Amino acid sequence: MATLGTGAGNLLDVSSLFGADGKELRVAEVLNQVNDIVQDMPMVEGTDSDGLQAAMRSGLPSVTWPRFNEGVQPSKGTLVNVKFATGTMSTVSNVDCRLAKKYSDPEAYRASQDKAHIEALGQEMARAVFYESETTNPGRFTGLSSYFNSLSAENADQIIDAAGTGSDNTSIWVVCWSPEAVTGIYPKGSKAGLEVRNMGEQLVVDSTGINGSTYLGYQTRFLWDVGLAVQDWRQVVRICNIDHSNLVTNSSAADLPKLLSRAVDMINNPGAGKMCIYSRRDVAAVLNEQALARVSTGGGVSYENVDGKVVKMWRGIPLRRCDALTKTEARIT
Repeated sequence: MATLGTGAGNLLDVSSLFGADGKELRVAEVLNQVNDIVQDMPMVEGTDSDGLQAAMRSGLPSVTWPRFNEGVQPSKGTLVNVKFATGTMSTVSNVDCRLAKKYSDPEAYRASQDKAHIEALGQEMARAVFYESETTNPGRFTGLSSYFNSLSAENADQIIDAAGTGSDNTSIWVVCWSPEAVTGIYPKGSKAGLEVRNMGEQLVVDSTGINGSTYLGYQTRFLWDVGLAVQDWRQVVRICNIDHSNLVTNSSAADLPKLLSRAVDMINNPGAGKMCIYSRRDVAAVLNEQALARVSTGGGVSYENVDGKVVKMWRGIPLRRCDALTKTEARIT
């Protein structure tokens, strides 16, 4: 049976350290169930109340070849200080008290209604990991697309162009998660960034909004302080400019197995963390079809038992569904 441990805790692991009342832990369990990326992303505590201050290596020491009776000049690497920010997401669940009390276990019914809000948090977090920008949206964190958005940038080797030219493009991402390279972060001293507040019975304005009509409802507030730190961009590869319409109609479609094989090989140190592949559900389906069509040359897609669950793999790497990835990306140039 395959294992996918990283040596670092994800949100569920870290929440279990704090969830004395079970609520934070329960929310983390649900997030784990409805959003694959939550399972994968390690979470580390930030250095500040609003993020992580990190020293990224920007240069290595020099190396010399001394002959006999020749000295060696000392040298040192260079570091750049970078601040990775966290942001706060929030949602509120209101459940009519009269409705909840019709059930034999009102708290269980309330928890079932809360689940939709928890899933919404997970979906928004996944979107932010790929598309958010603190430059355009102060108070949030910066996602991967902001780091991998130019074919002429210093990290252009980590961006593979699938040749789509329109505005209906999508991307596949290969990420090697680890606390030292690419990781989720939460504010220093917080409960893994995840907070659940049971507000009890509250007067809630009804959905009609007519004349301030209210009802008595159970209210739960969810707050999630979370961010993303990309300390080593060599541990991420983006396959961009995948023409989505061509892909689904199989008209001049991108060769996904070929592109993905190249992307996996561009990860600098695959053994340094937990490597995962992220794509839309429909893109993963096309990848599977293309791989099956060339099964005589090795295919690539397989299914393995990981911790008692069946996981789709690409050459031993988890192939994760992430519908937060859009099919309307502009062309990366």
